[in-house]
Amino acid sequence: MLIWITYHSYTYPLVIPENPTIQNVKEEIRDEKYLKFAVEDQQLFCNRILLENGKRVEDYGITSDSLIFLRVIRRVQIDYNLMTFNVMNWDDERVLELKTRVARVTSIPLERLELLYNDKELQNDEKISTLTAGDTVFAVMKFGVQIYGLKRIYSLTVHKMMRVAELKQKLHSQYALDDTKLKLVLGDTSKTFLDDRASLDAYDIEKDGTVLHAIGGAYLTGYISVKEFSYSSSCFDFLNPVNLQLVGFKFSKITTLILDETTENPTIQNIKEEIRDEKYLKFAVKDQQLFCNSTMLENEKKVEDYGITSDSDILLRVIRGVQIDYNSQRFSVMTWDDDTVSKLKNIVAALIRIRAAKLLLHYDNKELQNDEDISIISVGNTVFVTVKFVVQIFGFKRIYTLEVHNMMKVAELKQKLQTQYALNCTKITLQLGDVSRTFLDDCAYLNAYDIKDGTIIHATVSGA
Repeated sequence: MLIWITYHSYTYPLVIPENPTIQNVKEEIRDEKYLKFAVEDQQLFCNRILLENGKRVEDYGITSDSLIFLRVIRRVQIDYNLMTFNVMNWDDERVLELKTRVARVTSIPLERLELLYNDKELQNDEKISTLTAGDTVFAVMKFGVQIYGLKRIYSLTVHKMMRVAELKQKLHSQYALDDTKLKLVLGDTSKTFLDDRASLDAYDIEKDGTVLHAIGGAYLTGYISVKEFSYSSSCFDFLNPVNLQLVGFKFSKITTLILDETTENPTIQNIKEEIRDEKYLKFAVKDQQLFCNSTMLENEKKVEDYGITSDSDILLRVIRGVQIDYNSQRFSVMTWDDDTVSKLKNIVAALIRIRAAKLLLHYDNKELQNDEDISIISVGNTVFVTVKFVVQIFGFKRIYTLEVHNMMKVAELKQKLQTQYALNCTKITLQLGDVSRTFLDDCAYLNAYDIKDGTIIHATVSGA
């Protein structure tokens, strides 16, 4: 017997046995090439009547001319703050209905709920049938952030899984800002630069009222309001030097800068240009941030607007772009050069999604220590990232456990054995624990032998 199944405006022919039960019809649908829906997820209708599993097709007067309408239950897996649950829907329903059910489960107000699928926001009018069975939909709560910069405050609605690049794109869409020239900085004391590829939750941006600061082009503005500026009507003596305190180096020092006496009442931009041309400074204008009396100096303002005299100390802070290499993938991280390596490590950890405690940073063939200043890293040089892991050394009737990384040399591993377990590293020979029994050369790096977490190494001692 041939019947016709209508599903989502498409009609499929289906061959069934003579006078089968509705259960049998559903089993045929389950086995049909273009349908394949589980029996328990199907609902069949004919002439607007729901067909019951135990009844037969003739009970409903179904013939080869009859149209049977198929409706399918779609179980959508939702992830909300690492809590996973399923929501039952009809797959001809819209995302709005799904969102309403999720809002009830999570207690998030519907207007603040966002559903994300394949890194995209689901639109309310989309059909649930567009979701692939078994995939996960992420539920997040929208909140407001404030962007201080460019002489005003910008308000945006975001969510924690939004990437920084998307936030900047929203600034472009809503306020016509050039997102290609914007850099964003956390508004707390850390002044952390936000990497375009990172999601907001990597920086713990997850709640209403978070303040960010915007760097637009070469200018950083908006840290303070105009009302807080200190104005002075006194004339500025251009023949006297202005003291610039250079911070961010291992040992802070005072540099005296003599302004060009032909410059009438210079702007802060002029001072930055003088710093750029000064023999011992030479920082690009766009990378400088100047402060006087705890006030950030804006480029277009003049020195007399801040009451700067020859006795004034101007604090200089410099943006440092650090090039990172992780598994041959290279990217840059923006920091302040008076930040410590610990701060840089936290930023890198957020980007590559590995706990900071497991990261090591290497520069100039040395491991960087957490309390070192970033300013020791020469501009243009690369910092290499490795991840710590554990290997087991079998030998001498016991097992030794060591924490290592893939850029460690075999000789360094043996030295750790000596330090931690008092073994004589000069007499130790190491072999891979696999069938190859490869001997490890002291001068080689561990990654040359594809050594990773849980690798077993055998140790022997010559002449022991």
